[in-house]
Amino acid sequence: HPLMAPCAVACDSRGNLYIADAGAGASLIPPAPRKPGVARIDHAAIDSLASRMATTAVRWLSVPRVPAALSYHPGDGNLYIVTRDGHGPEGGAVHRMSAEQFPPTELPPPLFADLGPLLGVTFTPSGTIIVSRASGDLVAVRMSDLHAMSLAPDHSLGRPAEVKLLPL
Repeated sequence: HPLMAPCAVACDSRGNLYIADAGAGASLIPPAPRKPGVARIDHAAIDSLASRMATTAVRWLSVPRVPAALSYHPGDGNLYIVTRDGHGPEGGAVHRMSAEQFPPTELPPPLFADLGPLLGVTFTPSGTIIVSRASGDLVAVRMSDLHAMSLAPDHSLGRPAEVKLLPL
């Protein structure tokens, strides 16, 4: 599967490279199917690909709701994928899967969904997931109780980094 529109990258603790691909935006000759998803390139094959040598060490996971970002959490060994598509039952979702067992047979059900179009994902040292939304705010998901809070900028605050917490 050729990469069409890579939009995010991450590495796990073993050095494997994960690439989120929106699956659109490129014109290939001959035409290739446009499938959004995540590719994993095994760490030992990265140099081969950089040298334009063929490799079979690429694994693929289809992500029908268009992946926007991904991040590896070293604390739990999981890969987290957020989706850009904000429509439908799983629009703007956070998915978690084992990096060791990538790719799963299918995309796991979301931890959270209906968050609107998402753009990025990262973690706090305590394991809280923070995702950025196209609406201009952030959502923090505490893994200890799977509770989401919106971090909306308050324009009346003196510093842009200050935020307020709003329950979803």
